[in-house]
Order: sequence, then structure tokens, then C-alpha cells
Amino acid sequence: REQAQCYIEVFRRYSPGMEHCRMVTTGPELGIREGRRVAGRYELSADDVLLFSGSFMFVNSLYVSLFLVNLIVTLPNGIRNGTLDLLMTKPISLQFYISTYFIEIPTIVAGILGGIVMIIAAVIRLGLHLNPLTLLGYVFFLFNSVFTMYLFMFLLHLFSFTAVRVGALHEIASSLSDMNRIPVSAYGKVFRNIFIYTIPILLFGNPAPMFLTGRLSVPLGLWSVFVTILLFILSRVLWKAALRRYSSANG
Repeated sequence: REQAQCYIEVFRRYSPGMEHCRMVTTGPELGIREGRRVAGRYELSADDVLLFSGSFMFVNSLYVSLFLVNLIVTLPNGIRNGTLDLLMTKPISLQFYISTYFIEIPTIVAGILGGIVMIIAAVIRLGLHLNPLTLLGYVFFLFNSVFTMYLFMFLLHLFSFTAVRVGALHEIASSLSDMNRIPVSAYGKVFRNIFIYTIPILLFGNPAPMFLTGRLSVPLGLWSVFVTILLFILSRVLWKAALRRYSSANG
């Protein structure tokens, strides 16, 4: 504002016809057009985001088409109306059966194709040189993320045995899972530690593209596999415990 007032004095003194000009108003806030840029160890590009978004789209599409409807509809309804009693008579794993009771084929096709197109485009634009071992590791971590996401959500929906509605928990977790569309390196250290090591939502999509770009450390890769195994064990133990306390819809 001081500089603006100086400009007014200059105009009055040296610009013909502006001897009586005055300043009506100035900007209410100070705006900075350009600041200093930190040169980090890796510069995140739009192509990186494309790769991570495509990978998460692939993972999320598989989860949605195979498990989502069953977790938010089939399982809770089965508990409330007694359908679960009938399913318990099937000669296969009840957890597996009820988790895959309905499969949405159109979602699988659209999601997988869309994700693959984005992944291929990102790989080409990033100039990544892939070999069979890299592709195998990438596919492994993709499907590991699918099972991590499913098992985490399944554990949330086990509250259906004790609570009437658990949809809010699922909505919160689903919203947070969209964080996987952006590389984990874009988040702060504390934020990363919380959502990798405490609430492992950032493992729903990040490990696979990190592996593909050579940024997945061995400890983090092992942790992502360990989390899937741990969630599987927890899901089996808590599922069996919930069934033991289940007394059918009729009480």
C-alpha cells in the first residue's frame, strides 16, 4: 500500500492530466505470484499422478465389483433378516461365500480397462523400461492391495453383528482411500506414518506404482505384505468369534 501511494505521487507530478488523481482502493490481501521452489529428491509430475490414479482405479474396481455390495448389503441384511442362517449350511467357507455372493461384471470390465489405459499411458510418458520381473512384482502388489482393502473393509463390517448400521464407517474409509490416487510422498511424514503403519489405508494402492517406479523400499514392501497377512488372520479370528455369538435373526 505504501508503494501504491508512491505511484500516485509520481502520476500527479509527472503525468499530464493526472494532477488530481487519487487512489480509490487497494487489494484486501497480499498475493504472491511466485515463490521459492524446493528442489527435492524427486519432482512429482502429472504422469506420476496418472500412474497412481490408474493403479488405484484398478484396485478399487476389483474391490467394488467383487466385495462392496456384499459387505454393505448382503452381510448386514443376512444378519438382520436371517439369510445368514441359510448361507451357513453351504459346504464352503462362509466368509468367502458371503463376500463374493454378488459380482458386478460391468464394473470389473470398465474399471480394469480404464485403469489399464491410464497405467499404460503413464508408463509410456514416464519412459519406464519394464522387464518381466518388474511386471510380476507390480501385479503382485496390485492384487495384494486388493486383498488389503477388502480385509480392512471386512473387519469394519463385522460391527454389523453388534451395531444396526455401519455404513458411516465404510463411507469414511472409502473417502480416505481416495488418497491413494496421489503418491504417498506428497503427504507429510506424520500423515504418512498414521495411514501406513496405524490405519493402513495408504496401502490400498500405493505399493504397486511405487514398486514400478523403483521407489518402494524393502521395509515398506514387506510391511504391505505383512499387513495383508495380519488382516487376514484378524478377519478369520474375529469372523469365527462373531459367528459363535450370532444367534440368528430370531434371537
